[in-house]
Amino acid sequence: MSMARDPDDQSDDSPAAQLVEVEIKLAFHERTIADLSQALVDKERRISALEERVVHLERALRVVAQRTGAPPAEIVGAHPEDDPVPRSG
Repeated sequence: MSMARDPDDQSDDSPAAQLVEVEIKLAFHERTIADLSQALVDKERRISALEERVVHLERALRVVAQRTGAPPAEIVGAHPEDDPVPRSG
């Protein structure tokens, strides 16, 4: 079934024009995928850096616990979930 064309429609429905449109959409999708991939890589780097910082902080807190004589769990924060406030010695 053929649809009537709008006489004011200046669009090009030729196969070449349709191919160009598909190529433009494909390029946009490829760019979007590349951008999202880079965002994931950047996020993973930030997460890894934060995990490394946490490890260093935990080590430093254990050293503080040893110097003060406090149990390491008290300093590092190994408390039950329902008691988020650390107890001080």
